[in-house]
Amino acid sequence: MLIAGGGIGGLSAALALLQRGFPVDVYEQATKLAEVGAGVQLSPNGTRALHAMGVLDALEQLSCTAEEYLDREWSRAGDHQPLRVAVHLRCPRRRDLMLDRRGFLAALAVGAAARGRGPHPAEPQPQKRETNLARILRTKKLRLAGLIDEEPYFGKDLATRRWNGFCLNMGEDLAAELGAELQIIESNWTDLLIDLQANKFDLCWVSPTVKRALIADFSAPLFHDTFAIVARQEFAPKSWAELNQPQSRIAVDIGSRHQEIVRRVAEDATITGFKTRGEAILAVESGRADCVVLTVPLAVTALKRRPQLGELVVPIPAVQAPVCGALPYDDDHRLRDVINAWGEDTRDSGRMREWIMASLSGLGIGSADLPPGVSF
Repeated sequence: MLIAGGGIGGLSAALALLQRGFPVDVYEQATKLAEVGAGVQLSPNGTRALHAMGVLDALEQLSCTAEEYLDREWSRAGDHQPLRVAVHLRCPRRRDLMLDRRGFLAALAVGAAARGRGPHPAEPQPQKRETNLARILRTKKLRLAGLIDEEPYFGKDLATRRWNGFCLNMGEDLAAELGAELQIIESNWTDLLIDLQANKFDLCWVSPTVKRALIADFSAPLFHDTFAIVARQEFAPKSWAELNQPQSRIAVDIGSRHQEIVRRVAEDATITGFKTRGEAILAVESGRADCVVLTVPLAVTALKRRPQLGELVVPIPAVQAPVCGALPYDDDHRLRDVINAWGEDTRDSGRMREWIMASLSGLGIGSADLPPGVSF
């Protein structure tokens, strides 16, 4: 550990750290101890701390003990009655000391040097962190992030406070395979990976990016999302290249996958971020934006609820993003391996598509409402 500055604070910190077994190097630009500043008065709290550091005896040889105080007030003439220091404040380890700063520094430096040459206690070993899978199997709870207003992925009935959506079905099935109870922890796109890092939940479903992979481990893709636009009437670009024009006004919800995709494929367009997806959709409805970029399931859901919004367009070439399980990094990758095996089984058996279509059906959306050629 490095400490910049060999003053009173730096040397005191070095002493305290050395006592606890930490190796310390102190860096000071001055070549010698010189007279700097005035004297130093130490109160009982300070001398008690210095006693614990083992340097109080050396300081006492260089200091004097206060017997009484005489206060003067600048606005009033004349002396005040001297205030004597109580006897109990002059007892060992609890006394007032007065000394010059150079003597104070010398005593601290000698104490730090002596402590540094002596044997160090064993450094405290960090406790081994429980692995993700071990924690789930021990608690018999799988904590999954839930996002509000994400139908058909995730939804929450505010009256019953019950969650729904095919991402819930995925979590329930995985939890059952692990012999655990599924617990939904509410989050949002802005805080999703921050909450994952803070150990608020074990898992979330999200598309990987390089930045996200720096702080979260990812499973293999579980399904793929195709991106589309809900465009106002008379605005229907057929390709992303047509959309990538300064006159194209695109609405996106901040922090979402849609924002990431638009910045990648239509960076020259006029992009406006909104706090929520509902606000982004409303921008199209009110004429403040020409279109909003959404995944196909979100787009068909938005049009089912508001047919007057416009029309659904899947620009060419089709842009897709994988959706994976994101989990905290640990040295044991078994939870990631379990999710990979489970994901392969749900795709091969057709259960993943069944969950997606069942959630869409619950919103009044059938296969005929999906754009041709769209797969999951």
